[in-house]
Amino acid sequence: MMELHKWLGQTIIFMLLKLRSIKDLFRTQGITINFPNQENGLSRDRWCWINSHLEYDADILSNILIKSWQTYLQPGTLMTHDESRIPAHSRDESDLSFNKAKPERWAYESHTLHDTQSSYLYNFDLPKTQTPYQSLISLAECIPKKHTTHITADKHFGNVEQAEKLTEKGLFFTLNCKANSKPTILWKGGLARGLPKFRSRFACKGLLVAAAFHSKGKLHFLSNFFQVVDTPNSDGAERGKMIQHYDNTKRGGDQFNQLVANFHNPHPHKQGKHSLLHGWIEWGLTNGFILYKLNTKQPLTHRHYLQYLSAYLLG
Repeated sequence: MMELHKWLGQTIIFMLLKLRSIKDLFRTQGITINFPNQENGLSRDRWCWINSHLEYDADILSNILIKSWQTYLQPGTLMTHDESRIPAHSRDESDLSFNKAKPERWAYESHTLHDTQSSYLYNFDLPKTQTPYQSLISLAECIPKKHTTHITADKHFGNVEQAEKLTEKGLFFTLNCKANSKPTILWKGGLARGLPKFRSRFACKGLLVAAAFHSKGKLHFLSNFFQVVDTPNSDGAERGKMIQHYDNTKRGGDQFNQLVANFHNPHPHKQGKHSLLHGWIEWGLTNGFILYKLNTKQPLTHRHYLQYLSAYLLG
C-alpha cells in the first residue's frame, strides 16, 4: 500500500507539470525536476512496473467510486447532466469516441451528473454503455431528494419522452433540445415552425412547458419549472427567465471538466484501461479538491492543494 501511495504522489507531479515523458521526472543529468519528499519516491523502474501492472474491473471500480463520492456530499437542489471526456490514444479500444471539435479528439466519453453549485461529480456511467437519453434517466435514479431537485441538460440529452419520464419521477428540469426534437405532441408541425425572429412561442401539456426562442438561431426548451400559457407569438418576460435560468444552471459539468483539464496528465498510455484509470484518478482528485474548498475557510489554490497532497503521499 505504501508503494501505491508513492506511485500516486509521483503521478500527481506528472499532472502538475504536464509531463509527457516518464524520463522527465526521473532525469538525473541536465535539466532535473525537484519536488518535496522526492527522495522518498519510487525508482523509475519500480514506478513504471506498478503503472503498467495496475489491474481492475471497470464495473466494480466505477461502482466503488460512485458509492464513495455520493457518501461525502449531499447534493443541492440544482444538478447538471453533462458529459466528461478522458483523452486516450486513438489506437486503444472500441470504447473510444471521436469528436473533431474537441482539443483531444479521441477520448473515453462518459455521461455525468454534477451538483451545480459546487460542480462536484456525483454520478457517471461507463463509456458507450448508454445512449445520452438513457443516461439522463438512469443517472438521476441516485438523487436522494427528487421532489426538490432540478436537472439542467443540454441538447444532447433532452426530448419529450425523457421530459415526461423525469416528470413521472418527481424531478424538476430544464432541457435544451435539438431542432429535430420538435415536440409535435404539444404544437402541431413543430413549435418553432414559422416563428418570427425575436419572438417566442410556448405550448403546455399538463406541467410540461415547451418553448421556442428565435434570436440569432432557434432554441428549443422543455421544462416543468415554469408556469406559462399557450401562445403563438410572444416576447414576454418568460423568455428571459427561462434562458437565464438555463445559462445559470448548466455550468456544473463545464466547471468540473475545466478543473480536471487544468492538471490533466498528458502522458500517452499504451493500453486504454490505463488511460481510463488515470482519468478516474483525476476525477477523484478533483472531487477531493472541491470538498476541501467547501469545508475550508481559506483554502489553498488547486495547484497548491495537489502539491501538498503529493508531498503528503511521499512523506
